[in-house]
Parts: sequence; structure tokens; C-alpha cells
Amino acid sequence: MKTADYIPCSHCDGEGYIELTGIHADTLRLLREQSAQLNGVELARPAKCNPTAMNNRLAYLERNGLAERTRYGSQSLWKAAE
Repeated sequence: MKTADYIPCSHCDGEGYIELTGIHADTLRLLREQSAQLNGVELARPAKCNPTAMNNRLAYLERNGLAERTRYGSQSLWKAAE
């Protein structure tokens, strides 16, 4: 059984951790299911959300070390961090 993903707590200056839940957990799950790196628009389609919202979710995951971005020209390609 897989354990939950945790991110640093913003209320205690990163000394504690909280469980990743809600749309960010769903986005990470979707990202991990992909076999190739995809951009935010391609990931927004199966999530049925706005591409801007998906890019914001991916940036949040990147800030917390759960997603990695690769620049390819003007595009950002995403994958789950290992």
C-alpha cells in the first residue's frame, strides 16, 4: 500500500509536514499515470479543468518538490518527481 504524499507545513516554517489532499493530490496522481512528459494543456484535458488552473497546480507541486519541469522552447513539460 502506498503511503500518502506530504509537503512542508507553511504555518510552522517547514518544520512539520501535512498530507497533500484535494486537487493537488489528484493532479499528482494524474501526473504519475502519464508515461511521457506533458504540458499543462495536455494534462488539463483528462482533469477537465482550465489549462491555467492546471499550470498553477503543477507549479504548486513543483514548489513542494513533487513535480519536475523541463523547458522545451517556450513550453514547460512536466513529470512527477522521483
